[in-house]
Amino acid sequence: MSNPPPTAPIARTKTRDFVVKSQTAMVDTFSWECCINCEHWTETHVVRIADETKYSGYREVDEGPRCMKYQVRPPTKIIIVGCADYEPTIPF
Repeated sequence: MSNPPPTAPIARTKTRDFVVKSQTAMVDTFSWECCINCEHWTETHVVRIADETKYSGYREVDEGPRCMKYQVRPPTKIIIVGCADYEPTIPF
C-alpha cells in the first residue's frame, strides 16, 4: 500500500498568502489590537552607549522594537495578542 500524495504545495502557499494578507489588513485597520498598532510601540529604539574609542565619546545602538510604556521588548505572544494597556495609535 502506497502513501497518499502530500498536499499540493501550491494550495498551502495560497492559503498561507491569504492568512498573511488577512492578518496584515486587520492590523492595519485596528481590527486586530496588538503591539504593532499600539500607541506605545516603536520599531526602533536608539540608545547612546559610552565608547572612549569614538571621538564623540559614545556610540548609538538600535535596540530594536519595544514597548515604550514599559521600556522593554514584550514576549512574542504579547506582541501578537496585545496586552491590557493597549492604546490605539491615533492616525493623524
